[in-house]
Amino acid sequence: MALTQMLEWPGARSARRRGFSPDPMLRETTQPKFRTIQSRLKPLLHVVLTGLVLQTAIAQEAEPPIAVLPPDPRALAADWWRYIGEAEESLQERTGLLLDFASEALKLYQEQTESIDEDSGQYLDRLRLNLSALPDLRAQNGQTAEPVPPSAPEYRVDEYLQIERELRKTRRARDELDAVISRNRESARIAERRVDNLMAAYLALPSADPVRLRRGLQIMASRSGLAIARQQLRVREETRTGLNNRVEQLELLLDQASDAIIATPEELAEVDNRLQQLRAQLEETQAELQERRARALGAQGETPLEQARNSWRSQRVIVTEAREAELTLEIARRGLEQSWFSIALTEADDQPQLSTAQERLGNVEDLLRLTRAELDAWEEQSERELVALRAFDPQGAPQALQRVNRQRVDAANESLRNIAQARSIAEDTELVADLLRKRISAEQGVVVGGFSSIWSYFERAWDQTRNWLATSLFKIGETPVTAFGIMRVAFIVFIAIWISRLLRHALNRIGARGEGTQSAFYTVGRLLHYVIIAASIVIGLSSIGLSFANLAIVAGALGVGIGFGLQSIVNNFVSGLILLFERSLKVGDYVELESGVGGVVREINVRSTLINTNQNLDILVPNSEFVSGRLINWTHKESSRRMHIKFGVAYGTDKELVKKAALEAAAAVTHTVKDNPLKRPDVWLTNFGDSSLDFELVIWVKQASVRRPAMVQSLYMWEIESALGRAGIEIPFPQRDLHIRSGLHAAATTAADGNEN
Repeated sequence: MALTQMLEWPGARSARRRGFSPDPMLRETTQPKFRTIQSRLKPLLHVVLTGLVLQTAIAQEAEPPIAVLPPDPRALAADWWRYIGEAEESLQERTGLLLDFASEALKLYQEQTESIDEDSGQYLDRLRLNLSALPDLRAQNGQTAEPVPPSAPEYRVDEYLQIERELRKTRRARDELDAVISRNRESARIAERRVDNLMAAYLALPSADPVRLRRGLQIMASRSGLAIARQQLRVREETRTGLNNRVEQLELLLDQASDAIIATPEELAEVDNRLQQLRAQLEETQAELQERRARALGAQGETPLEQARNSWRSQRVIVTEAREAELTLEIARRGLEQSWFSIALTEADDQPQLSTAQERLGNVEDLLRLTRAELDAWEEQSERELVALRAFDPQGAPQALQRVNRQRVDAANESLRNIAQARSIAEDTELVADLLRKRISAEQGVVVGGFSSIWSYFERAWDQTRNWLATSLFKIGETPVTAFGIMRVAFIVFIAIWISRLLRHALNRIGARGEGTQSAFYTVGRLLHYVIIAASIVIGLSSIGLSFANLAIVAGALGVGIGFGLQSIVNNFVSGLILLFERSLKVGDYVELESGVGGVVREINVRSTLINTNQNLDILVPNSEFVSGRLINWTHKESSRRMHIKFGVAYGTDKELVKKAALEAAAAVTHTVKDNPLKRPDVWLTNFGDSSLDFELVIWVKQASVRRPAMVQSLYMWEIESALGRAGIEIPFPQRDLHIRSGLHAAATTAADGNEN
C-alpha cells in the first residue's frame, strides 16, 4: 500500500490526518474506482519493491542512490533532476521509472477528477520524447575532423593552394559552428531562466493545489528539454575543438609548405598554356557580355511578363559579368604564378624582371580591390532578385510568366555561384601575391628586400586608406559625400578661420595706436570674419561637387526651419550686424540698459555682446536687447558728459558763498573739464525744500570718468562736504515741531468736575 498511498491525492491524505470521514454513500461510489486504480498499480509496485530489495542487497558494496523513488510531479524538490542527471549505467532504467510514475500520477488525477487535462498530457509527451533521446545524446561525441595530410619535403604551387583552400574551408566551418554555438548558449541560458521561474512559482503553490501536477509536469518537460539542449551544445563544442585543432595543424603545414615550394620549367610552360586558354575564354565571355548588355538595354515593356523578362535579361548580364570577373582574376593569378616561376628559375638577379613583377603586383592589388566592390554589388542585386521571386505566387499566373520566373531563379543562383567562385579565386590570387612578394624580397636581399617590403606595406596601407576616404558615406541630393570630402571642407574652413584671426589681430593692433579708431577697426574685423567664413563654407562645399544652382530651394527650406526654431538666434545675429553697420554701439562705449545693467562694451559677437561692469563682471547681453530696447550710451559721440551733484544748505545761508564753495570743490576734483569755456562748472538753485535750499553742482567730466559714475559722484560729494565745512555753511536736517491742541485741557476740566460731584 506504500505506492498506492503515495499516488493518492495529497488533499485526501491531509483530510484523513484531520480526522475527516467521508460520507458512506460517497465511499461506496469511489471505492470500486479506487480498487481498479490499485489493481493497475500493482505491476509498478512490484517493480519498485524489487528495486528496493536489490538496493538493500548491494548496500554493503555500493553507496546508496540519491533518490530511491522517482520524483513526484506533485511534490517536486528543487534538486529533483539529480535523479536523472547523476544516473550513469541506470539512466535507461530511471527514465523508464520516471515516465511510468508520471503517467500513473496523471491517470490517477484524471480518474479522480473525471476530467482530461490536455496541457498535462502534452507536457508528459514532451517529457517522454526528451527522456527517450537523452541516453543517446549522452553517449554521442563530437564529429572528428578530417586528418591533415602529412608534410612533404617538396610542394608545387597547386598543392600549396590546395592546403590554403582546405584551411579556408575549415575556418569557414568553424566560424559557422561558432555562430550556432553562440545561439545555442543564449537559448540554453533563456531556457534555464525559464525553468528557474517555473520552479519558483511551483514552490509557492499550496501542497493541496491541484495545479501542482500540471506545473510539475511542465517543469519536468522544460528541464529535460534544457538537458537535451546542453547535450547538443556539448557535442557541438567537441566538434569545434576538433576543427580548431585542424585549423592549427593546417596553418603549421601551410607555413612549412611555403618554404618548400619548388619550380620546374614544365610548370612554367603549363602556366603559359593556361594563360592563353584563359585569355581566349575571356574574349568569348566579353563578346557574350556585350551582346547580353545590348539585349538588356533594348528591352522595354510595362506588362508583368515583359518586366519579368527584363529582370531575367539583367540577371543574365550579372551572370556573365561575374564570369568575366572570375576569368580576369584567374588570369591575374596565373600571371603572378608566371612571374614567380620566372624569378625562381632565373639563376642571376634580374632587376628588370623584378621590376615587372612588382608592377604586376600593384596592378593585381588594384584589380582585387575594384573587383571585390563589384562582386558585393552583384551579390546584393542577385539576393534581392531571389527575395522578390520568393514572394511570387504562381497560382493563377500565366504559364509564360511562371516559366520566366523559374529562369530568373536559375540565373540568380548561377550568378551567386559565379560570385562565390570569383571570391575563391581572389583569395588564391592574394596568396600567390604573398608568395611572389616573398620571392622578390629574397632575391633583392635582406636590406633592399626589407625596405621594399616596408615600402610595399605602406603603399598598401595608403591605398586602403585612400579607398576608405573615397568611399561614399551619404548623399546630398545627387552628390555623394566622402570622408575625404568632409576633411577637405573642414581644412578649408580651418584655414579661413586662421586667416580671419590674423587679420582681426592686425586690425586691433592698428586701431589701438589711434585715439577713437579702435571701434572702427573692430567693426571692420568682425565683418571681414563673417565674409571670410561664409566664403570658405561656399568654397568648401563647392570643392566636393555640391551645386548651388538650387540655392533658392535651400534658402526656402532654411527659412522654414528658421521660422520654426531659430527665430531667436537669427534675431540676435541680424541685430549684431545692425549694431556693427549702424555704429550706435561700439567697443569701448559705456552703456546702460533698461534693466539697469551698465558697463563698458568689450566685444560684439554673433549672438551677444560682452559688457564688463564696474565690479569687473562680464555680462553677455543678447544683441536684440540693444536694438529693440532703450539704450543709454554715455560715450556715443561726445567724449565728456555732464553730471548733476545735488546738495542742500540751511535757510539764510549766503548763496554766493555756497556757489564759491561748490566751485572750489569742483576744481579740487581731477575729473572736471577745466580747459573748455563752454563746459565750465556751475551751481544751480533748484528748489526751496522743507528745511533746506536745494542746489546742484553741474560739472562736465572727462571721458575716462564717464565709465565710473558712482565713484566720480562720490568724489564730488566728498569735496562739497569738505568745502561747505571750511566755509562754515550748515547742512540742515529735517526738524519737526509737536503741537498739543486744547482738547487735552477740556478733557482735564471734565475729569475735575466729576471728582467734585
